[in-house]
Amino acid sequence: SKFGSEKPLSDTTASATKPAQKQAAAETAAPRKLPVMFNGTCTPRPATGDNGILRFRTEWCMIPHPNKAYKGGEDACFATAQAVAVADGVGGWESHGIDSGLYSNALMNHCKSKALAAEARGGSMLSASALLDYAWRAVEATKLVGSCTACVVTIDPQKNVLRTANLGDSGFMLLRPTGHGELAVVHRSVEQQFSFNFPYQLGTGSTNKPSNAAQKEIPVSPGDILVLGTDGLFDNRFDADIIRLVSTASASEGGEVARVLALAAFDTSRNSFLPSDATPFGVGARRAGHIWTGGKSDDITCLVATIVLADTSPPETKADLPPTRRAKL
Repeated sequence: SKFGSEKPLSDTTASATKPAQKQAAAETAAPRKLPVMFNGTCTPRPATGDNGILRFRTEWCMIPHPNKAYKGGEDACFATAQAVAVADGVGGWESHGIDSGLYSNALMNHCKSKALAAEARGGSMLSASALLDYAWRAVEATKLVGSCTACVVTIDPQKNVLRTANLGDSGFMLLRPTGHGELAVVHRSVEQQFSFNFPYQLGTGSTNKPSNAAQKEIPVSPGDILVLGTDGLFDNRFDADIIRLVSTASASEGGEVARVLALAAFDTSRNSFLPSDATPFGVGARRAGHIWTGGKSDDITCLVATIVLADTSPPETKADLPPTRRAKL
């Protein structure tokens, strides 16, 4: 069955309107009411001299759907020095009395444990696809019911490349400073969906496996910025707007870029007056023959990981976690 839709979509034969509405309307049309938020950071120690290796310096922010804030939502994420990931529990399970957030959290918990073990041993980190495959098999062995999308990215400090595995409609953008105060898009992941709002997913009843994830190997340099998010981010904010927010927040918000992005997506998600072409989800709905107005209410998770030169000691990690989740990030 088709899981994940937050509210009914209406069929339409009307022609598409011109994309004249600007995303900025979402920032002014509805007053901001601060939501429940969970934040965290993973900060490696700066390298001394020329002995540094490439690692992630990560900050993340999770804003659960207001109706799911009591349980921390259904998204999950983690960050280590050499691996970052997000997972989005498929919301359709709720109608069956299943909390898919337990599945997404379990998947991320196993990913993180394996990544930390690899970092402790030294040498190359597992590829993103291998990490995802290990975690998926571990969760499946428990017979846990549920399903989720997943996006995993690891960094190989020996080859200076990112390895990515993206399954479903979570995703990532890799940005690179141009030297002129702007950010260029090095790579943008592509959504995997069976049909509109019906993403590839891992878990109960799904034929998808980690091998179905889109995989990439991308050269990186210090200063590159990786933005990961669940569809709560990318359904509510256009890529150009995300790039603008990353650029301005990096310069003026004291480093809380993930929080800025998550709050911007949240503001849009709560604005019911936006026209259909004001959000990526609305545009996608119209292309699929449906009518959608307003933002898309959803769990929102965003990680912003800057590629830095750092030493090999364990990073400093801080996390404010949803209290009801069994799998700690």
